[in-house]
Amino acid sequence: MPSQSPQQFRLPFFLFLLLWGMLPLTAQTRFSGVVLDSVTLEPIPYASVYFADNRGTGTVTSAAGSFDLSSPQNDRTIIISSTGYRQQQFTLRQGEKRNMRCRILLAQEDMQLHSVVVHAKRRRYSKKNNPAVDLIRRAIAAKDSNRIESAPAYSYRTYERMLLSDDDFRSGEGFLYLKHDKCLQWADSSRFTDRRILPLSMREKLIQT
Repeated sequence: MPSQSPQQFRLPFFLFLLLWGMLPLTAQTRFSGVVLDSVTLEPIPYASVYFADNRGTGTVTSAAGSFDLSSPQNDRTIIISSTGYRQQQFTLRQGEKRNMRCRILLAQEDMQLHSVVVHAKRRRYSKKNNPAVDLIRRAIAAKDSNRIESAPAYSYRTYERMLLSDDDFRSGEGFLYLKHDKCLQWADSSRFTDRRILPLSMREKLIQT
């Protein structure tokens, strides 16, 4: 029986180690790609991307909408979700590469908010601890000090005039034993009635406080 050299044993041993080290890489699934709005094709930042069977393994998209997700458990289905969009599921078909770059479009979700009517509870009116009532009470209590007359520099003048006259003084007639010739020099005519007006008495009064 021919003897085998040590080199003949080393080659299968190295092949075994190489294949053993490649097993985890072969079973690993890696997804990378970008998530876009289905209408505007704008990137969707901070969308959640995780494996359907292993939700503990996931990531979020960047500000440009890109992501990179890998799993050593050979997961083939990922779920993509974002607020305001319908959840999307992406699955690798049989025969597709495990290192897949995806372009995923999310459709906006129609969200209809129900109207909410808020009714304020009507409070019973009370004078106690009412700021409006307290304000009016303080204003009434300080009414004397708030008057302008109470100011030290306040002063005013009052002028009164009382005139007694004959508003229809006619020539040729006497009035209170006064002759016409003597009274004519004091008579004046009215701008409104064109009658002769004869002043009989005038009283003036000036008050300063």
